[in-house]
Formats: sequence, C-alpha cells, structure tokens
Amino acid sequence: MHVAVNISGMQLLREEFIEDTRLVIGSYGIDPHALEFEITESVLLENFELVNQKLKELKQMGIAISLDDFGTGFSSLSTLRELILDSVKIDRSFIRNIRNEHDGDSILSDIISMAHKIGLTVVAEGVEEEYQKQYLILHACDIIQGYYFCKPIPQLDAMEFMKSQSA
Repeated sequence: MHVAVNISGMQLLREEFIEDTRLVIGSYGIDPHALEFEITESVLLENFELVNQKLKELKQMGIAISLDDFGTGFSSLSTLRELILDSVKIDRSFIRNIRNEHDGDSILSDIISMAHKIGLTVVAEGVEEEYQKQYLILHACDIIQGYYFCKPIPQLDAMEFMKSQSA
C-alpha cells in the first residue's frame, strides 16, 4: 500500500523542499517506496528544468511521481516524455464524458494508449458508474478509482476498510 500526497508548485520550488522531504522520511521512518507525490500540469508551466531536476531527485529517493488531473492543463506529449514521471492521473472530466463501455467518440482510449506507449501507468479518477469502469477495463487502464469503489469515509472507518482490503 502506498500514500499519495499532493504537492503544490510553491512547495516543490522551495529551495529546501528536497532536504525537508529527506528529513521527514528519516525522522518518521517512512519507506519512500510507499510514497507517491502528485503534481499538476500547472507546476510545469514555469521552471520546467528545475521541476524536472527535483522530480529526478525524489525518484532517486524511491518516491513515485504522478501527474495529477492530466488533460486539464497545457502539457504536450513531448513535454510528457521528458518528465520524470511514473504515472498520469486522468482528470474526471474525461471519465464523465464516457457514455457507455464501447464509446467510440471518447478520446480517452487514445490518451491511455499514448501514455502506455511512453511507459506510464494510467490512473482514471472519478469513476462513478459500472459502464465507466467497463470502458476503462476494455481500454487497459491500469488503475481505476472513484466513488464507484468507495465514497469518502472517516479516518477510523478508512483504517478498517484498508485492513479488510489487504486481508
């Protein structure tokens, strides 16, 4: 099991971000391989080289990197190829546009295919309906998440839910 943490552009661009991350990991005995940092496309608009260098350092520590809300920003495919990433999380707006499991009008299957071709894992966010899940399975989406599987729950219930899923 791993934990995903949203990282803002301001956090990532702070000079001491990498060192602070190392200190927190060491102080709390966190396994960095159990961490995933999520960034948004807007982080990339400025300081691409600096951001990518920091992502490289985080990956060297063992932390996975995801591009969150993919498709809502301005990333080009060439930029996506250059980024130090493990996965893309497709924004729920694409999921909402699926009409049935064989929806030929959706560009979502193309996005999944292109992401796979450059070696990325694909996560679909915001799945709420069975036909959306079936579409994503049919088009080889790697990870599917959303209310279809579990709505937000209180912390203690979440701990029990996670225990039941790992048993």
